[in-house]
Amino acid sequence: MKAVGTIRPSGMNRAWTRIGSSTNSGRDMSFSNKRYDAVTLDMGFTLVNLEGSTHRDLLAALAAEAGLTLTLDDVRRAIRAFWREWTAENATRVWHPSLAQDQASSYEIDQQICLRLGITDPALHAEANRRSEAIFHDLATFQVFPEVFEALTTLRTQVETLGILSNWGWRLPELCAALGLADYFDFIITSARIGAAKPHPNIFRAALARAASDPARTLHVGDDLAADVHGAQALGITGVLLDRHGAITPDGFPVVHSLTEVVTLL
Repeated sequence: MKAVGTIRPSGMNRAWTRIGSSTNSGRDMSFSNKRYDAVTLDMGFTLVNLEGSTHRDLLAALAAEAGLTLTLDDVRRAIRAFWREWTAENATRVWHPSLAQDQASSYEIDQQICLRLGITDPALHAEANRRSEAIFHDLATFQVFPEVFEALTTLRTQVETLGILSNWGWRLPELCAALGLADYFDFIITSARIGAAKPHPNIFRAALARAASDPARTLHVGDDLAADVHGAQALGITGVLLDRHGAITPDGFPVVHSLTEVVTLL
């Protein structure tokens, strides 16, 4: 995902008092009969919707400035094709994580999408990045799905550890705080801070380490079959596909249509 700029937090993680919790060291006995110790969730199109983003509009406008006639569907197809290839490349790509690298990656993403659209002017590449960064700095770009807070409240009582595991920019923790999500989670992992993105095993290993959980007792939920499901399965984690539109037939992996259904898998 695109990098998110500095957003004034609404408060970072606080300690949760969980139902049946114990102050003793060791595993909480209230979770001992559960199949999973840890659940991780993707961010984009899992916790938050970006369909209303004006990113497509700005790219279409820049294409017009370049003398190209493109529809929003043309732009949408180009963006989706880029992300499919980018996800495939992530299976083997690693980098040294830093804010500077995250900013460079953000520029490269916009540049590559522009080139797919036939926009070759470097000045327009820079303008695309400037405008898209403004969009992804804007909290209004992100809409938390309606069932999310109810689902998270329930999951907090059902698993020992709950985390976010996302291909996202450096400032994902600040965004989650501003959206009121951070307090529900024990950790927030973004690819920008790990130096690897799903489906690369390194980012899943980072989540397992933070959760102190065995792969067989960890469940990951996301909307991308390659990144979230296949990436998780490669390490022995249960990968669950979130298919909000009912378009996917399960084939060797569980499918849910809402985050409220995740609890039925536990």
